Amino acid sequence: MNPLRTSRRHMSEINIVPYVDVMLVLLLIFMIATPLMQQGLLIELPEAPSEPIDPEPYREPLVLEINQRGELRLIREGVFVYTVEEVDLPGLVEGMMQEGGDDTLYVRADARLSYGAVAATIARLDQAGVPALSLLTQPPPETP
Repeated sequence: MNPLRTSRRHMSEINIVPYVDVMLVLLLIFMIATPLMQQGLLIELPEAPSEPIDPEPYREPLVLEINQRGELRLIREGVFVYTVEEVDLPGLVEGMMQEGGDDTLYVRADARLSYGAVAATIARLDQAGVPALSLLTQPPPETP
């Protein structure tokens, strides 16, 4: 036998180690990137003494969020659904209220927003036929 010629056997098995390495790297990237992709609006709610919302009849709430610049966003079950233009608000809210869920539309408006802007939005919601409207506030700080 020739010492330079050695017999080699072909491996018929798939080496999955590189694939597992790639999958772990992708998992790590998505775990880091996902929290950074969360978007939100900075809203400072007005303070007012009020009772918390009763969680028992609480089903699929629809929340209209208005930030300081007057941008409108619709949120259902704590998940952002739409960025809304003022003109499209009545039709979109009416359609979403008919889909089911809670009959109350919750409005979360920034405290720095003018009263007139909030009143105009509420008037548009009244035109859309919203059966019940609730304004969300922040409880005042407790005094010792």
